[in-house]
Amino acid sequence: MIKYSLNDFNNINKNNISKIDQKILLIIESLSKKVGAVSYNKTPIFKKQWKQNFKKTILKKNEITVDQIITLLNKLTKNNYSIIKDEIIEKIKEIIKKE
Repeated sequence: MIKYSLNDFNNINKNNISKIDQKILLIIESLSKKVGAVSYNKTPIFKKQWKQNFKKTILKKNEITVDQIITLLNKLTKNNYSIIKDEIIEKIKEIIKKE
């Protein structure tokens, strides 16, 4: 595995080297897929060399999804537990009603 020193970073910054080795990009992309969460807004998105045409998934605003429950779980703290717990229970009840 390649290791970079502080001098390497300074040289890259000084010489405006903007091209990253493809192997490094693949490693970063692999890591982001393993630790990234769909609902987490600050997950980095790495641009690929080719264009992809994805169709948007349109969700109804009142549709309860597992992602909404996961988002609520991620917001849990000691201070807001009772409020978030109630919201999660309500979302689960709504899902059960729809089935």
